[in-house]
Amino acid sequence: MSMTDSLAKDVGIKPACDALVVSRASYYRWQNQGEDSEKGYIRPLSPLALSPNSSRFLIRCMMNGLSTKRHRRFTPPFWMAAVISVP
Repeated sequence: MSMTDSLAKDVGIKPACDALVVSRASYYRWQNQGEDSEKGYIRPLSPLALSPNSSRFLIRCMMNGLSTKRHRRFTPPFWMAAVISVP
């Protein structure tokens, strides 16, 4: 990669990578290997994500409710309606 780096300074990155048969993605990864920018990134929650309380309620209902024959007839829309009603 150091040869690609030195050649890229003279002719540019794309021609250097093409000439030395090196993937540009590999070159850029090698060039930025000291940076841990992805570790510091926290992905934002989706606006449609369930709240932690709703998620726990849904799991509890499904684990407890689906074990009885009476609740097996309930469909996913029923469970989602129950979750939405939980604050």
